[in-house]
Amino acid sequence: MPNLRDIAIFDISNQPSKADTPCTRLGNGGCAQLCFSFPVDQPTSPGFRCDCATGVLAEDKHSCEDSKEFLVYTTRTEIRSLSLLPKSYNVPFDTVSDLTNVVGIDFDYTNKDLIFTQIRPDTKIAKVSMEIILDQGINPEGIAYDWTSKKIYWTDSANLSIYL
Repeated sequence: MPNLRDIAIFDISNQPSKADTPCTRLGNGGCAQLCFSFPVDQPTSPGFRCDCATGVLAEDKHSCEDSKEFLVYTTRTEIRSLSLLPKSYNVPFDTVSDLTNVVGIDFDYTNKDLIFTQIRPDTKIAKVSMEIILDQGINPEGIAYDWTSKKIYWTDSANLSIYL
């Protein structure tokens, strides 16, 4: 079975004995999207929990709201963004173009800076604002920004090392 990806197991003895669960009452438990019931023999359990198939759970713990998070990725010559909302065709920020061989990206949330590494022929570590952080004597590939110590770590494939 080389193409097997998921297995679902249904055990009748592990199912509710009646269809009277917190999720069947109040129309889906009062949840906007998903309602998960918990076994009644767990006294510390609240009985059910709401969640969202798309978006994030709102503060009221029943309704869902759009997520403000998005995906950032590189195509080597561009840095692009993609909304995580299924029906959104808007991009969170404009595409950054005219790059060569961008292979690593990370984000400084505090300063709202996207940091990237670019390999041959113009090797550098820079911010999307095009502020060059380092561009001499390096061949950076992977990158990680440590937000607690405000340091940038990167892998250098020329000498098989990790730097900060």
